[in-house]
Amino acid sequence: MSKFIPFYLVGGLIALSWTVLPGHGPWDRWDLATFQLVNGWLGASPHWAYLVAITNHRLFDLAVLACMGGILATCFFRVQGEARHRLVAMGVVMLLGALLINQVVHLLPISRSSLTLMVAGAAGERA
Repeated sequence: MSKFIPFYLVGGLIALSWTVLPGHGPWDRWDLATFQLVNGWLGASPHWAYLVAITNHRLFDLAVLACMGGILATCFFRVQGEARHRLVAMGVVMLLGALLINQVVHLLPISRSSLTLMVAGAAGERA
């Protein structure tokens, strides 16, 4: 557990830097640059546009959740005894953690329009 503490601290500092720094520090600029890079490819390739559309759909989240559950189930059936108890506990903690984080995020007083709505010529349109 203690080997992960530096990663928790770095994650906390990153989250704190977004909320504390004026203008969200470099994060908004990096977000916009990434958006423009990926969005620029949407008009260049219909295959890329389909891939982005699929991965941004809510059902894709369920597919990822199913893959994670499959990995956890595979590990569960490969081990015996105490290791199974740990895997069940890990799955329960992950599920409860995801639910808790989801609820906390909805309570944050942060709102921002999608960059697709804010950037002129977005969504692969050619101006």
